[in-house]
This record gives sequence, C-alpha cells and structure tokens, in this order.
Amino acid sequence: MATPATPNPTTTVQNEPQSRRRAMEFVCTVAAGSLLLAITACVWRPDAVAALTLAPAWCWLLPGGTSTVALWRVGYRKPAGVLIAAWLVFAAGWIEEIRSVTRLVGGTLSELPGPGERRLRVVSLNCATNPRSLADLQRVAPDIVLLQEVPGVEQLERMAQELFGDDAGVLHGGDTAILVRGAIEPRFVDRSAHFVAGRVTLRGGWQFDCLSLRLTPPPARLDFWAPAFWASHAELRNTHRRELQAIVAQLGPLPTEHPIVVGGDFNTVSLDQALDLLRPQLHDAFPAVGRGWGATGTNDWPLFRVDQVWIDDQSRPTRVHAEKTVSSDHRMVVVELVVAE
Repeated sequence: MATPATPNPTTTVQNEPQSRRRAMEFVCTVAAGSLLLAITACVWRPDAVAALTLAPAWCWLLPGGTSTVALWRVGYRKPAGVLIAAWLVFAAGWIEEIRSVTRLVGGTLSELPGPGERRLRVVSLNCATNPRSLADLQRVAPDIVLLQEVPGVEQLERMAQELFGDDAGVLHGGDTAILVRGAIEPRFVDRSAHFVAGRVTLRGGWQFDCLSLRLTPPPARLDFWAPAFWASHAELRNTHRRELQAIVAQLGPLPTEHPIVVGGDFNTVSLDQALDLLRPQLHDAFPAVGRGWGATGTNDWPLFRVDQVWIDDQSRPTRVHAEKTVSSDHRMVVVELVVAE
C-alpha cells in the first residue's frame, strides 16, 4: 500500500485560491509598507514627510507587527521571518518605551551622589496658564522648575514663594519662565520670544545655565490626504529649526563652564530632525535612564513625548519619568541629576 505523499508547503501556497493569495499579498504589502514608513519616519526623517515623525515609533508596530504575524501563521514563513528580524532591529533601536517600561521592573535607578557631587531635581511643565499647577510641583519637591504657558508675573511669584520660600528666584519670559531654589541672573528675556534663559545659582554656590522653551505647536489639522497637510508640517520643522538656531546661538560655544539644562514643551518628539541642532553637545535625558511611559501629551491620553529635558555632559541623569498632573493638559517631566561641584 502506497504511503500518502506529505503536502509540500510551497506547493500548497502556490495552489491557494487566487482570492486568498491576493489577500495575503495585501497583508504582505501592509507589513512591508509599515516597516518602510517606520524607517522613513524615524531613521531617514525627510522634511517632506515630517508629519510621520510626530507619530510615536511604537505605533508602527500595530499594523506592521499584526500583519507580519498573520503572514507567519498562514505559512508565509520566509518573508515573515525577514520582516520579524527587521522589526526587532527597529524596535531595539528606535522604540524607547521598550527600555523605559522594562526599567520599571528593574528596581530604582536613583543613585547616591558621590564625594563632591550633589543631586538635584529638575521639573519641566506646561502648566496651561493655571497657577494651581503649584500643587503638582509641590508634590515632587523640585530645585529648578522650567515652565511653559505660564500664568501672570504676580501668580508666578506666589508660586515660587510657596515652593521655595525666601530662597525663591523667578525669571519670567512671557510664555515661559524659570523658578529656582536660589538666585537667577537673566541671560535672555524677550517676552515675545519662545524661550527664556538665565544663570541659576543654588544654595552652596552651584551654578547652572538654564533655558525654558516652548516651540511652535503643530497645525491643528488631520486631513492627511491633502498636500497642504504635508507642506504645513514640513514648514513647522523649518520653523522649529529657526527657533532652535536662536537657542543654540544664545547658549554660545559649548561646552561652557557651567552645566546646561534646556527643557520645555518642544511640540515635537525627540526623533525630529530639527532637534539635531542640539546634538551632540546636548542630549535628551530620557532615553538613557527614563522609567515607565514617558509620553506627556496629553495628560489623560499620553501618546507623544513632547515635553523633554536636555542636558550636557557636565551632569548625569539618574532617573527621568513623566508624572500625571491635576491642573494641566500635559504631564510633567521629572529629572534627577547628579552634578559634580
């Protein structure tokens, strides 16, 4: 009696009904297309598709990962295997949430300062002009506060007094402000500008060059099928470049004699090519030591990490996290730094 022939998977795929093959070809196109878009948005980052960069890197896994798994399950193993390998490389290199969420189960990342070092806490918050944001700030006991969409001068001074008592220093720049537990010397104040900068002197004489910024927000439109949508986001990136060029010019030649802290509402994600103007002299503090879900916009639906704190090599971040607020539509960024004397 003849032994029944074992079905050949390749032959099986070739003999599939045409409708099923077309469906799988569509799924394969979605998987490969999602990967191509992810690489374009997060690695290549051309201005023409700047709007894609605003999407969190992890979101590309939703269509790409789902369709790749579907290919694997129905027997398209070779193309699925190649895509899986490519997605793993992409995830390891560009999806920062994989590392930051994993750190939640790894214990605390806070470090005790060594001899001649000091720990301080920097907070950045878009407070949506609401002075009740004071309660959020008091909860985390900061040393330096970088604010955006600030309330009036008198309200800022009351907030600083409540936070730091008689040691409070305030620098108001219109839409941005800096509050400190110490003194602050103005370096750049233009109430029509998108940033304010000052030299902070904390108790004990420790000095920092601090800058609080709020870059131009993205256009409020979702008509991605219209050419004007893509053009408006490309122009936004150019606007951010001009704004950041003014900030870099204000900071002057780097490195400086004092540690630098630049933070605020960037109104874009840290992968945006415009932010390359800050590199390599400054770096975003979150990727190396961030914990948990770092997105800050919006407070109730945190999808985008638009609020960031950038530092130079003269300070060492030990922990960064985003914390939900009560009185703002943004979450606040809390950064713990260790700085040498």
